[in-house]
Amino acid sequence: KQEIHLEKPVDKGDKSDKGDNVVGDKGDDGPGGRGVLSVKQLIILFMEMLDVTLDASGINQSALAKLIAQVSGYAENTVRPKIAKGVDYDAKQTRQDAERIAALLDGIKPELAEKIRNNVRE
Repeated sequence: KQEIHLEKPVDKGDKSDKGDNVVGDKGDDGPGGRGVLSVKQLIILFMEMLDVTLDASGINQSALAKLIAQVSGYAENTVRPKIAKGVDYDAKQTRQDAERIAALLDGIKPELAEKIRNNVRE
């Protein structure tokens, strides 16, 4: 019987953050856990990236739900009601969600990050 020795023992119980969680806390009800954006955060991101509103004239909500479901792994029936509910920028959690998205976009497209922050300030 051959023994295998590792130079450094692997601690499988290590739950420390490995940088997956860039800003804020983990996403709610995410398929993958830590570092995953919540459905609400994804809605904010896609609304701003696509430059659309969530009202019926602004976008096909079912198509947006399908897109978010495909790129995120969330179930479409989880995404669709949250899109229908809309984004309440007066809610504390929405302001935190918007800031998380803006912080992630700062290094990629600062003007989009600022637009998101302005939505919270309005």
